[in-house]
Amino acid sequence: MKKTLALLVFLFSASFANAQTTEFKTFFEKYFKTFQTNPANAIRQYADTDYLFVGGDGVWRNLDETIKIFEGVKSYNARNENVQYRLFGKTAIVTGIIFHGGTYQNGAEVSYKSVFTYVFVPTKDGWKQASAQHLDLKP
Repeated sequence: MKKTLALLVFLFSASFANAQTTEFKTFFEKYFKTFQTNPANAIRQYADTDYLFVGGDGVWRNLDETIKIFEGVKSYNARNENVQYRLFGKTAIVTGIIFHGGTYQNGAEVSYKSVFTYVFVPTKDGWKQASAQHLDLKP
């Protein structure tokens, strides 16, 4: 009897965790589409006020500094590979590889790929990105 009850609790917990992961994955896909269209606006909309970003250059940036990087973008495209979603209590962590490409307002072009880790937390306004870290990969 105790084993059956424990199994039922485990199965319920596993299906609840799967539902939460699926819900978060749907949110992240929406976030990433917004980011592909307009990175600066996506960060404004989806980042928490104490957001921190460490770029492939190793420099830590706060929310305003990160937005400034992307305000200078004229066109941007990105795609993700090997994306993994993990929820730990109320924290969601997304990891994967991102391929960046685009042109800045000054005409400079960028094309590179990075390994990324993004951390999201739930707020009264929905999921917000608390931090991001990129590690640029050599071509």
